[in-house]
Amino acid sequence: MKKIILTLVAMIASTLMVNAQTYKIGDLYDVNGVKGIVFRVDDSGQHGLIMSLDDCGDSWCVTKLNKKDTKHESIPTDTEAFDENDGAKNMEVIEKYVNETGISWDYFPLLKWAKELGDGWYIPSKNELWDIIKYVNIGETETMEIDTLRALDKRIKAIRGKVKKDKSIGFVKNISKSPINSFYVFNIMLSSTEVEGGSACGVYFKESTGSQLKNGFIIKSKRKGTFEMIPINKITPSSNRKISPVASRAVHKF
Repeated sequence: MKKIILTLVAMIASTLMVNAQTYKIGDLYDVNGVKGIVFRVDDSGQHGLIMSLDDCGDSWCVTKLNKKDTKHESIPTDTEAFDENDGAKNMEVIEKYVNETGISWDYFPLLKWAKELGDGWYIPSKNELWDIIKYVNIGETETMEIDTLRALDKRIKAIRGKVKKDKSIGFVKNISKSPINSFYVFNIMLSSTEVEGGSACGVYFKESTGSQLKNGFIIKSKRKGTFEMIPINKITPSSNRKISPVASRAVHKF
């Protein structure tokens, strides 16, 4: 009898494994209210990471919540969220910092946003963010594939549907004020990995000298330059070129 039960258990387990949902990079993951795009997956296809459909333009941290706020006058740079591989561990460090100091999550707008998406969501680490870049730009890190990024923005917008008070801006943004010119920039994305000196690791696209079209009516699908992971001020994110919009994303394990 015992052998029969063990055999049945083994058969059920085997069936469950065969029928388990598998994913590949680029798939939509939508299980039990957790929804996002797969950008990393293991060999089994059953586990990996998804990125959020929404993005956030908030700063990593702030020193004041309003003009009357005098409680915290120093930048909270000593949280020691230095993990480069797992952003969830950085979130744990921030949570410990919040609990020990009594400071509000409101002083960490970007991280608070990820936390409020629900259990398991967090701002990606440095290396997790780099994997997002490789996915959204089809593995290319030396040119910006604008057509690819715009197509992904369009796909995500269709998945999200109409959103009330939609603040998401996507991966690229046309910042040209001219109705006949197009000048797209890659929107800065922040990681949860801190570096000393009041900064966090972030990614932006640094164009090569002379890569801009002087009088271009339509921008080419490829922009010359490189995606760079650099320290970005946690309070006022900016780049070494034109100031780009910030559109960080959260990630979730599955």
